[in-house]
Amino acid sequence: MPGTWLTGAHTGTKTPLDEPGARRWRAVLLGLAERDGAGPSGTDALDELERPAATDGIGVVDRMVQVRDRPDPATYLGSGKVNELAELVETEDADLGIAEGELTPAQVRGLEDRVGVRVVDRTGLILDIFGEHARSSEGKAQVELAQLAYELPRLRGHGREMSRIGGGRVADGAGIGVRGRGEMRLEIRRRHLRRRMRTLREQVRRTARRREVTRRRRTRDHIPSVAVTGYTNAGSRLC
Repeated sequence: MPGTWLTGAHTGTKTPLDEPGARRWRAVLLGLAERDGAGPSGTDALDELERPAATDGIGVVDRMVQVRDRPDPATYLGSGKVNELAELVETEDADLGIAEGELTPAQVRGLEDRVGVRVVDRTGLILDIFGEHARSSEGKAQVELAQLAYELPRLRGHGREMSRIGGGRVADGAGIGVRGRGEMRLEIRRRHLRRRMRTLREQVRRTARRREVTRRRRTRDHIPSVAVTGYTNAGSRLC
């Protein structure tokens, strides 16, 4: 199963898909292909994207590739393709959209508003894989810090309760244009994320200082070191 960061369980919005024995998460992959054929084709890029999706326990139910010179600044895909995507998500009962290219916060909001499911890009998917495979306290802190840095600019509210601006007596009797409950909750959530990021940065700094002391001792005592590097879950078979 995908990690709690991707599914939203860490925010208290755990869905039935996260329950034991629940069905596998279903995703539609999204990609763009250049008109002149330069670079890898959209199909090749989505073939590569499907592998980390499988690693994260996500089943790919369909794909959508659009030929265009550059991403739409508001919705990544063009407006017509977004309408097709919304129909495809409903038809395939998909839970997630995963874009091959990097999405801006505005593109994430635009797609989610039109499609009705969570949308992430390759970076978000890889961060979820890292979060599921991190074992050391330092690794977990570094991954969580990266996830929060990714999430903060994309933070948003959902539905009427999280509406951003109050008007008339909507905002608890306040005047037009003042902050509503939704905007205040978003700001509270932003402050919480920033505080957590400060805590994690300090934790990572303390760990780095301890590691430096340990490294100097190993060097002094001539103790050999071995490192394993690779893609997403390298070394998992060695643990």
